[in-house]
Amino acid sequence: MGGHVFKLRFARPGEGKRGGYRFILFFRKGEKLYFYFAYPKAKLDNIEDDELRDYKDLAKAYLDFTDEQITARLKDGRLKEIK
Repeated sequence: MGGHVFKLRFARPGEGKRGGYRFILFFRKGEKLYFYFAYPKAKLDNIEDDELRDYKDLAKAYLDFTDEQITARLKDGRLKEIK
C-alpha cells in the first residue's frame, strides 16, 4: 500500500482468503512492526484514499517512536506487545 503500510490477508477456516480477515500493519524492515487494525473482509471492502493517507501518516509516527516513547505507551496501555 506504500509508506510502510501493508494489508495482510488471513483466511478464515472454511472461508478462504475472500471471506477472511484483513490486518493493517505498519512495518519497517529490520526495525518495527505494528498490527494497527483488523477487520473481517465482509465488513469493510476497500480502504479509501483518505484513509490510506491517514494510515501512512500514522505509520510514520509509530515507526519513528523512540524506545522511551514505546515504553511509555506500553505502560499506559496505548500499545500492547504481542509475543
